[in-house]
Amino acid sequence: MRLMTRRIYIFFITMLILTASAAVTGEAAVRVLKDQEYTTSAEAASKAAKTVKRGSHRIRLSSSGSGCGFLKFTADESRKYTFSFSKLSTKYPYNCGHVYLMSEAGTDGKTLKKTIVRTQGGKAESIYIATQKDAAGDKLTKHLKSRYAKVTLKKGQAIYIYFSFARGDSLRMTID
Repeated sequence: MRLMTRRIYIFFITMLILTASAAVTGEAAVRVLKDQEYTTSAEAASKAAKTVKRGSHRIRLSSSGSGCGFLKFTADESRKYTFSFSKLSTKYPYNCGHVYLMSEAGTDGKTLKKTIVRTQGGKAESIYIATQKDAAGDKLTKHLKSRYAKVTLKKGQAIYIYFSFARGDSLRMTID
């Protein structure tokens, strides 16, 4: 009886340690994109977008819908932010797509415009990513397995992250 009690005690302590370590390592939050076709309407994007904060996020792309959608990030301080995209996974042999970072244009804030970002190879408004590296093309237009985009934001400024993929399961996005 004593041996059985000890084993149960060890089991519960082990489970407690494993649960605590998973919380400390900061498992990426899963964000499922709501299907939304490309739009320059800030109102439509805002309704469809889920809000994200700095950190690592697993983005699940819709398999039943368009594979397109918005996320919204609001800068918590004025500085340069780095958005990293990687680990695009799919059940198909190849998948590719692109990401736009969009900000409010003009004084009315009703429209969105693509933001020019610094990425591999220079400045661009489209961030191309794929499950495999393309063989040809320059670094701005070819699909790479991982990408980053650097953009300067003011405190309180919102940026909409638009994903457009033909098909796929998920990808990782980190905001630092």
